Amino acid sequence: MSKKEKIAMQNPDTGVQTQAELFAATYSFSQHYSLVQNQSFTNSLNVNYNSLKSVIVAFAQAVGIGSKDVGLTFIHRFDADSSAWFICIELCELKLSGKTPDGREIYNIIAHGSYCRYDLTTAGLVTTTLPSAYFDQLYYNNLLYRENPIETPVSLNSLDPGKNIFVKNITFPWKEIKALYDHNDAITEFINPVVCLQSCSSDLPYMHQDSNVNWPHGIWMYMKDEDSSGNIIARLGTPNSETSFYNQAADVGSMCPPRCAVYLKPSKSIFVPPPMMADIKDN
Repeated sequence: MSKKEKIAMQNPDTGVQTQAELFAATYSFSQHYSLVQNQSFTNSLNVNYNSLKSVIVAFAQAVGIGSKDVGLTFIHRFDADSSAWFICIELCELKLSGKTPDGREIYNIIAHGSYCRYDLTTAGLVTTTLPSAYFDQLYYNNLLYRENPIETPVSLNSLDPGKNIFVKNITFPWKEIKALYDHNDAITEFINPVVCLQSCSSDLPYMHQDSNVNWPHGIWMYMKDEDSSGNIIARLGTPNSETSFYNQAADVGSMCPPRCAVYLKPSKSIFVPPPMMADIKDN
């Protein structure tokens, strides 16, 4: 069986987004979130896939698990000096604890200490400056939210971490990110793969019905490539029926409400955080 056929058989995903959906969600984010100076902004971050993978593999070996059992918790952060969004990535263990009556897998989120944290900025992966908390106060101090961008006058609201209605962080499985890479590499082999993370906010039906804020600050992810000269080769475009992530984006947003104690990822598994991680439990 070919590499491409194997990947196609292993693909149960429903969290795949088209180029048009990504662009729409990026625009939606700029309409609903702005800086305290009332400046609209959009943000994206890039990280070399192989650099990220090496960190994942090293973490998995250190804690004695397979890389497929690694999760990444993305914590929204803000750099006041450069007026830029960035994220802290905490590596964690996803431990299978059972299944729901309808067959969905349930995973506990197990933290392994602050040494498993990295900040992803425009400079790449660096040592985090957020060693323990699960939200960054500067993010809440510097961003404003408006539910209805066309109302007059515009009603701007501060992001309040105490209300537990704004998403502080999102946990996502490494195996989904790896699928994003595999599905693209199966058809056109990468030279220098780059994972692109984009601030998005989409009013999809499940978000509208379940989330405490109609346009939560989500993260969508897609792949780019660089040729031998360093030129970017886009990987968003015409999809392929055999590999759902080919030329598409992955929705890293949670389908579960921010205040819910479980996580429902696009491929319909549930994550249950440990009781001591209260900040994660509320997101």
